[in-house]
Amino acid sequence: MPLLRIGPVPEGPLVRETAAPDADAAAWAALEDWTAGHGPFRLVLARDDRRDLLAIGFDHLVCDGESTGLVLDELMSAYRSGEEVPESAAAGELSRYREAVERQLAREHEASGPEALAHWTSRVRDAGPGRWGREPAERGGQATAWQRVALPGPATDRPFAALLAACHTALTRTPGTAPVAYTWGSPDGAGVVGCFINTVLANPQGEGVRESWWEDLEFVDTPFDEVVRAARASRAPWTGHLDLVLTLIDLTRRPAPVLDGVPGRFRYPPGSRMEDPVIVTAVHEGTELSLRVDHDPLIVPGADATAIADVLGASFTDVGRVAG
Repeated sequence: MPLLRIGPVPEGPLVRETAAPDADAAAWAALEDWTAGHGPFRLVLARDDRRDLLAIGFDHLVCDGESTGLVLDELMSAYRSGEEVPESAAAGELSRYREAVERQLAREHEASGPEALAHWTSRVRDAGPGRWGREPAERGGQATAWQRVALPGPATDRPFAALLAACHTALTRTPGTAPVAYTWGSPDGAGVVGCFINTVLANPQGEGVRESWWEDLEFVDTPFDEVVRAARASRAPWTGHLDLVLTLIDLTRRPAPVLDGVPGRFRYPPGSRMEDPVIVTAVHEGTELSLRVDHDPLIVPGADATAIADVLGASFTDVGRVAG
């Protein structure tokens, strides 16, 4: 469900500046240690003797590619102009945000009808209950493996379908696993930060993910919670647990920020906070993908995580692999 939060700007600095011997380590540590309630994104300017590093951390409610691009564009525009945003412009943006939230709530209500719920129930009827459980308060460890793969011709512009199919194939080789989940933003929310991301499932019955996910797009506005309720009401084995979540970050159409005439480059922290047993992150850069598989070794056996990484790599032309 979208979150409508319009109120005073949280107290505390919007940008934290820190100097340390290692800018990378200082930036990630500052982002991890940031107190909750300081807004939907966080900025850290970390400096050492070699360089300045600007790190931007986003709350998961606004971290889709459209939203991160909008925030970076606005930051760079303000940096270049050096002008403060007038209060009238800020008020206009808040009004536009409220309207976008209300439109999305209306879309979700409409997308929770019998036809949509019947579609998602059919999708999950043969799904496993989930193999790698986690109690809500349980915290495990983390292990990461990554590889770089070259994209074959048709997948160069649109690798998502192949990625989704590879994740699905990897899970179907492990009995009892839950559907693959991915995030999908509403096209109506384009141009408004955080409008809106929904968790969507991929679990076809008798056909491949590459083809079937197009059918799912008709019903992507159905809230995830409604899908879970429908599955439980139908007494399906799957009751809402997720074993694997896929995220695709597309950098092919997003130029890196330029500060004081010096072009930057996009970098990502060496790990992710583990909220699900397995997280697959793909960064799309031109004709290549950087694939990262994070898993909790206390919950997911290393052999299973390696098998998932192998299936992902075999789905494309492998040009290099590095274990982390």
